[in-house]
Amino acid sequence: MAGAPVRKARKDIREQWGEVKIQEAKEAEHKEIIEAVTRAEQTAPKGQAGKGLTTDQAEQIIQDLLEDLGVQDDAEQSAEIREEIQAQPITLKDGRWPGKEIFEIAGHQLGNTIRMVTCVSP
Repeated sequence: MAGAPVRKARKDIREQWGEVKIQEAKEAEHKEIIEAVTRAEQTAPKGQAGKGLTTDQAEQIIQDLLEDLGVQDDAEQSAEIREEIQAQPITLKDGRWPGKEIFEIAGHQLGNTIRMVTCVSP
């Protein structure tokens, strides 16, 4: 009987570490690419993408991204993504697409570029 609480505790620990690994993977997502683009931005000429966008158009692009990611109703995650878009020269996000393509890159041009890399789930 004493083995049951130990097994439950081990299961709980494994679940917790699984969640930690997922969180760490999310934080490291595209990190090298973003760092390379950030270094390039220091010496490269400033891009002209999105200069003609109105504030409403830019907001709609961000809102579409939040909907694609399924976080439009989560104020905390939405705020984090908005902050990330403002802080970085490029924002990369993974998504899902129910189509036949292996992947699709949907680019939206703001002052900071957003790229949605969409992979078909098997």
